[in-house]
Amino acid sequence: MKVRKKGICIILILFLNTFVCFAGKWKIYTPGVDNPENVFFSSSKDGCITGSALNGNLPTFPIHWTNDGGKKWHSAKIQNNIKNLQDYNLTGLWFSNKNIGWATGSGPKNKSILLKTTDGGKTWKQKILPKGITGVFRVWFDKKGEKGWLVSYSGPIWKTENAGKTWTIISNQINEVHPAFYAFSFSHLVLAGTNIYLTENAGKTWNIINLNLGPNGSISAISFAPDTKTTGWATGSEGNQIENGGWGQLKTQFVLKTTDGGKIWIMEKLPIKKLGFLTDVYAISSQEAWVSSFYGYAWPNPRIVPPRLFETTDGGKIWNDKTKYLISIRKIFFLNPKKGWAVGGQGGSPYEPPMAVLIYHK
Repeated sequence: MKVRKKGICIILILFLNTFVCFAGKWKIYTPGVDNPENVFFSSSKDGCITGSALNGNLPTFPIHWTNDGGKKWHSAKIQNNIKNLQDYNLTGLWFSNKNIGWATGSGPKNKSILLKTTDGGKTWKQKILPKGITGVFRVWFDKKGEKGWLVSYSGPIWKTENAGKTWTIISNQINEVHPAFYAFSFSHLVLAGTNIYLTENAGKTWNIINLNLGPNGSISAISFAPDTKTTGWATGSEGNQIENGGWGQLKTQFVLKTTDGGKIWIMEKLPIKKLGFLTDVYAISSQEAWVSSFYGYAWPNPRIVPPRLFETTDGGKIWNDKTKYLISIRKIFFLNPKKGWAVGGQGGSPYEPPMAVLIYHK
């Protein structure tokens, strides 16, 4: 795999435990969800956040909604038959349109839950899943909310063509952990873990791309530009495990880029070597994309490294550090180049807030 080296001079200030950069247009808000895991906006005003259901020792709702762009958040109403919903972590979130949305996640004994909203996220109803569907962490549906996918962290995935009334298991050739998932359409999917799996016929056959990352290598997130559907980026890590105080990450963090829809990938290293775990990537166009990281440890000396947000506006030739606050990011979402959101918090620093929404204005 070809490696392209990049270098850029970035001036940073570390002052009073707050990480400051000279550039950046992100503002921080508090959503009220402990450990927010996902974010989705159907318009510049209307959006939802999913996450853990516990805020300290006080039970809260694992879904919050906003109608002012993310400045204020409200607890959603959830109708379900689960005794302890607070034990579930909702990592999957997707809206087919402004009204119809889906949330999913897992709880004790790897049990899964699927929730549906028809009023833009204010109220949610549980959709009953077959007992064999476990470990679900991502969800995707088409614009009508009829054809969709459930993706587990490892093992099989499932599809429906009747809004979740029945599900079909898709498991051939997919037998590894695949934390990254992207859907162009119901038929055209990309899964990524140690390898990348492509299908253009709704999972009947898969094209496997071996990335040669080694036994410890894995892709953490993947995203394609909507203007081309051929240019995309993926974040990942490889190398030996670094551990410190029970927390660990792989040695080398990297970004991969494709310009042919995912068949060939070129490795691109970010301009800063000491990075925490790269958590997400969001491709806005074939020229602009964002990459986020979590609070982590540097290599070779396991010292704490601040989380960062990187942006490219030239197709990945140069990645600029846009970090303004010391916030670990789990998920990024952009509605357009001028409006975006990032969620996270409490990545390992006592100075980092337990929950945060970063709103981007350009």
